[in-house]
Amino acid sequence: MQRLPYPDPGTPDLRTPLRFLRWVARGQWRALLGGVFFGVIWMVSQALFPAAVGQAIDLGIIAHNPRALWIWGGVLAALGAISALAGMMRHRFAVENWLRASFRCMQLIGYKAADTGEALPRRMPTGEVVATVASDSMRLGGLYDVSARFAGAIVSYVVVAFILLSKSRPLGLVVLIGVPVLVSSLSLILRPLQKRQAEQREQAGRLTTLGADTVAGLRVEAELGSGTDADHSRVGGGGC
Repeated sequence: MQRLPYPDPGTPDLRTPLRFLRWVARGQWRALLGGVFFGVIWMVSQALFPAAVGQAIDLGIIAHNPRALWIWGGVLAALGAISALAGMMRHRFAVENWLRASFRCMQLIGYKAADTGEALPRRMPTGEVVATVASDSMRLGGLYDVSARFAGAIVSYVVVAFILLSKSRPLGLVVLIGVPVLVSSLSLILRPLQKRQAEQREQAGRLTTLGADTVAGLRVEAELGSGTDADHSRVGGGGC
């Protein structure tokens, strides 16, 4: 089991964002493969559930075959158990992948800030550094969190399309063609959301910078005030 934070987060590949994401993925490839494996089982078992229900109705209830009904009822129970166990393991690996990627990014940012030293506030506002650690690192970790569900969704999509094509070619073609069109159309809805999120991220950085500057100013004012009070006490003591 990997302990967090890392003793050494490693030397990142910063030539491009994609290379950096690949470098992070290589550092936790076992956990990613585990998440993808259980994610595929989890979603495929759910995708097979309606097909098993249909078989139980057609071969068991409509055909008045109790034996077939019991068999497909057992298949449904097995699919439910597999889905529950795989979902539990998928979630476990998803959280691990999220935490590993987030902690690695946080440590890299912290080490870079420590190396930059006092020159950091002159190069970047303090709020931006805090927002990068608190928000951006967590969001980047979420990319590896959803990798298991993403892989499971693709495989289950292919499985469902194959089942529908074997039953009804027009219905299968509707799924094969309609789902990619539907997913691509979601980008029109997500663009305004992403724009709002970017604005919120920028405002959060400015607010954090303002808070840090306010606290620093109050600290200086408190020190000046305590120094003035001490001077007054010395003057008053000398007058006595």
